[in-house]
Amino acid sequence: FSQGYKVVYINGKFLDAKDAKISPLDRGFLYGEGAFETLRLYNGNIIFLKKHYQRLLNTLAFLNIEFKLTFKKLESIIYKLQRQNKLSHAYLRISVSKSTIFILIKKLPYNPEKIFEYGVSLRFSALRRNPYSFVPFHKTMNYIENINEKEKAVKRGFFDSLFVDISGNYITECATSNIFVVKNEILYTPSVELPLLPGVTRESIIELARNLKIKVKEQKIKKNILSKADEIFITNSIAGILPVKKIENSFTTKSIPGKLTKLLYQEYKKYLS
Repeated sequence: FSQGYKVVYINGKFLDAKDAKISPLDRGFLYGEGAFETLRLYNGNIIFLKKHYQRLLNTLAFLNIEFKLTFKKLESIIYKLQRQNKLSHAYLRISVSKSTIFILIKKLPYNPEKIFEYGVSLRFSALRRNPYSFVPFHKTMNYIENINEKEKAVKRGFFDSLFVDISGNYITECATSNIFVVKNEILYTPSVELPLLPGVTRESIIELARNLKIKVKEQKIKKNILSKADEIFITNSIAGILPVKKIENSFTTKSIPGKLTKLLYQEYKKYLS
């Protein structure tokens, strides 16, 4: 199990990862009945913890799962876990079912700053986001669709898979990230009314853009508009912002990162610092 994990937190105890145990009767294990959040530690600071905490509460309320940890208690646990693992830049995951609270921390799986320099490529998923399912709207343990599509992308040499809506005409999100499109210095991103997860980093980038007086439009974005975009980038809690250089076999932009992408990235980095 260890996979780079050392000390973990489970139901009030800090344990060596190899000693952590979850009951096979846990409904999170049996049915995927639970929620999780992934976060990043940067220079020893937990990024956007309040926003992640609120989204976690919303999902748990949807699942009718009680969560007894206050924000302050959760924050205290994470910083203690950070100290015990001696990490300042790290990947963090909080998992909650009806009977288990499990928190993991390990070194980042990749270097986001390095990837930002040359961008990423995306593939279109053959699956479509279903507006009548709860799956796209909540970060539950029913995450196999996302995991499978992410793994398919990586195996085929792409960073992530991009979903379209049930009509096949409008983009929604990637398996592990939200997507933004720049055209004529206007920042577009799919509306949360579409079947997608309202990402914490997505929300923060929109706030940063508006503070910079960049015009932001949350709306439906046609799939065929991507070939005409000036810039495309994706966001998630681990990577922050990553410019997209190619979607399948078509290059998106000549300059990586684009002007607006770079500006937002610089402002995002200021926030992290």
